[in-house]
Amino acid sequence: MVFSDIMSHQTLSAPDAQQLYDGMRFSEIATLADYQQWFEQVGMRWVRAIDLSAEWTRILVDRHAMYRSLKDATVARLGQAHFDRYDAAYAHFVGLYQSGVLSGAWVVAAKD
Repeated sequence: MVFSDIMSHQTLSAPDAQQLYDGMRFSEIATLADYQQWFEQVGMRWVRAIDLSAEWTRILVDRHAMYRSLKDATVARLGQAHFDRYDAAYAHFVGLYQSGVLSGAWVVAAKD
């Protein structure tokens, strides 16, 4: 099994978790240790994980800048309130990557 996912390096604070849910509908974010445990529970062997945090952080910062560059079009189509709400939610999300709370990883597991 090979996949990539958003992961947390630490337990999210209750306010951060709530803000992620309210702004982007993320309900749960696992850690690498969670995935390792889940794989073991179903008889899979952990092979490796590659930390994608630096690249994902760069991509998210760039995406946020791109979104902001489309402000006039977004406001014209969806309204200022929509733009402000999404901009704040995405800024929070990107900030969690920049502070090292969230990360991305490519994970490989196998079943013998």
